[in-house]
This record gives sequence, structure tokens and C-alpha cells, in this order.
Amino acid sequence: MKDLLSPKERAEAAPAVLGDILGELGLSLSRSKTRIVCVAGGTEGFDFLGFHYRMVPARRNPRRRYLARWPSDKKMTQARSQMRELTGRNRRHVPTHKVVADLNDYLLG
Repeated sequence: MKDLLSPKERAEAAPAVLGDILGELGLSLSRSKTRIVCVAGGTEGFDFLGFHYRMVPARRNPRRRYLARWPSDKKMTQARSQMRELTGRNRRHVPTHKVVADLNDYLLG
């Protein structure tokens, strides 16, 4: 019978396989940013494209879990900094409706 790999072994082999697939597309996997995370336990999560992902219990049925997503700490820090810049004292001469419009533009993306 074929030797089956454990989940841990499969996870450790995944970066090499993913690297081959990305290589065919002309892309590469960043070794410094890539790590293996066990999200099933709910104690670890990962950041991807400005969001943090982690398994959390459902509110109505704590035995059920789902993958939740919220902005990463790094992106929240950047957003707060940008909002401070848009509403800071250095812009007190700008009309209020212009400050609000600039802030809305930033928040809507």
C-alpha cells in the first residue's frame, strides 16, 4: 500500500510544491515571509494581503469554528497614521467639507 504522509509532513512539503507552481508562472515564494501555521487550533493565525486570518468559535455554537478575517495590526497602524495626517492641525485652514471629503475618499479606498 502507498505510504501516506502525515498532515505535518504534507505541510512541510507544500512550500516546495507551491514554489514549483509559482515558478511556472514567473513568480517566486518569499522564504522570509512564508511560514507554516496550524490554524485548526485557533491559537495561531496568519497575515495575508493586509488582513489577519484565524479560526474562531461561532457565537451561537462555540463547538463550530470558522475562519475569521480582520485588518492586520500593521495596516491598522498605517490607517490611523493616514487619518491623523488627513485631520491634523496642519489642515485647520482647509474647509471642513474638504477634510471630510478627503477622509471619506481614503476610507472608501
